[in-house]
Amino acid sequence: MMPILELRILPPLAVARLGGAAEPLEAFDLETDPDSPMNYRRIVPRESFEVDQLSGRIVRAYVPDNIRFKDENKLVRPVAPFLEVYARTSEEPGQLQPLTAALLAEHGLALANLHWDVELGNIKIYRRTNNRNDQIHANLFGLQDHARHALNGWCENFKQGKTLPLGHVQFIAPTDDFPEIRLRYTPAAGLVYGSRMQRLEPQADGVPLLVPDPIIDSD
Repeated sequence: MMPILELRILPPLAVARLGGAAEPLEAFDLETDPDSPMNYRRIVPRESFEVDQLSGRIVRAYVPDNIRFKDENKLVRPVAPFLEVYARTSEEPGQLQPLTAALLAEHGLALANLHWDVELGNIKIYRRTNNRNDQIHANLFGLQDHARHALNGWCENFKQGKTLPLGHVQFIAPTDDFPEIRLRYTPAAGLVYGSRMQRLEPQADGVPLLVPDPIIDSD
C-alpha cells in the first residue's frame, strides 16, 4: 500500500476577528472595479458554510445576498476561519488533494487515526512588559470529537482560578456532501478585562467595555 507522504494545513496563515454576535461573518472578496481602479474596492460575497454547532456538521453551503458586519443587535460578527487539511500521496507526489475519510480509507486509515493539537497565545501584555509571567496561553491536545471546545487562556499573573476566554475550536465532522477534514476557530467576543471592580459605561453596541469580575490584581 502506497503511503500518504505529507499533510499540510491550509491556509498557512488565517485571520480571525473578535466579535460578540452569535453568527460568524460569511466569506467575501474585495474586488477592484476595472472601470474605476482608484475607487473603493467592492465587497463580493463568496460561498460560505453554515455549521451546526452541536453536531459539528456543515449543513449547507450558500452565497449570501450581502455581507452584514453586525447582527440585528448591532454586535460585531466574528471572523471564524476554517483550516483545511491537504495530503500529498506517493501516487501523485507533486499534487496536493483535500484529505477526506475516503482518502484515509484508501491508505488503510480512518478518522480515528487523526487528532488536532491546538495552542493559542495572547502576548500583547508581554510585548510591553517583557515579563514572561504576563504571557497568556491556551491549549487543547488530542482533539478527535466534533464538539465545540472553549479555549481558556491562563497566565502566571492572573488571580488564582481566573482565565481569559480566547474563543472556541471545532473539528468539523465530515459528511458525504462535505467530506473534507477541517477545523474551525471562532474567536472570543472581545470584552475588555482588567483590574477594576466597577463596570464602565457600555459601548454604543451595548457590550460592556469592562467585565466587572477582574482577572488580575490591582496595583
